[in-house]
Amino acid sequence: MDPEDLRAEIPALDGTVYLNTGAAGPSPRRVVDAVEDALEYHEYEAFGGAGTYPAMFDAMDETRAAVADHVGAPAESVALTRSTTDGIGRIAAAMEWEPGDVVVRTDQEHAAGILPWERLAKTDDIEVRVVEAAGGDVDRDAFRAAVADARLVLFSSLNWTDGARLPVAELTDIARDADTRVVVDAVQSVGQHPVDVEAWGADAVAAAGHKWLLAPTGTGFLSVDDEFARSLEPAQLGYRSLADDEADPYELHPDARRFEVGTASPAVPAGLREGIAVIEELGYDAITDRVAR
Repeated sequence: MDPEDLRAEIPALDGTVYLNTGAAGPSPRRVVDAVEDALEYHEYEAFGGAGTYPAMFDAMDETRAAVADHVGAPAESVALTRSTTDGIGRIAAAMEWEPGDVVVRTDQEHAAGILPWERLAKTDDIEVRVVEAAGGDVDRDAFRAAVADARLVLFSSLNWTDGARLPVAELTDIARDADTRVVVDAVQSVGQHPVDVEAWGADAVAAAGHKWLLAPTGTGFLSVDDEFARSLEPAQLGYRSLADDEADPYELHPDARRFEVGTASPAVPAGLREGIAVIEELGYDAITDRVAR
């Protein structure tokens, strides 16, 4: 597949010059077909077979594995979410905060990376510090000083404001030296350039599928380091959060799967899985070459 082959598969591009994939990417026919096929199987056939719940579980597990492979994470370290905002919010709500705790963010964050901390500043009296990151230029000394006594730092791997890429691994190393947790908003990276969450070394990475992965709206994922995940108590729990659904007291998954809650549609995860397949078939060499034009 080359970029022109992909464009021919996207109905929204018929007669349209579309330049806003950073907000939402139009899906190829095969992505929408995957959504429809998964929904039809679930609603028309699964009742007469293994049942709708196994069909849902299989769809989610297959998508989790596809996401994990695409971003270089273990499958059990990935939770499926509805969006980047959803993923970041789940982390913010799962931590225990005390007055005076410090969160650091950059001045280039989307609302997803701003509002959770502003709310905590009101409800839990935390302090929010802001470092400059325009053009991807983060002053290392200023960043080091900001995170020195912080609980958590959030920054984007690629600014939604100006398209600049940040040195994720380097900033993560600085934060780790201060024992500061690192959350990365990677929504503008996945599907646009290769992402390796293991190489980044962040505690959590949140992203969505509806932009550069060309997946349906309502798809996202949260990759969480297992040690960090075990320290978190999600604000919402359900049977999908549990390692053993018969245990009393309840026992959460020892990894990111504790952030999945309950019954969900198998359709949009199928679309995310197919979107990833499209990107992998096209290849990041072709994508980065096209973006660089």
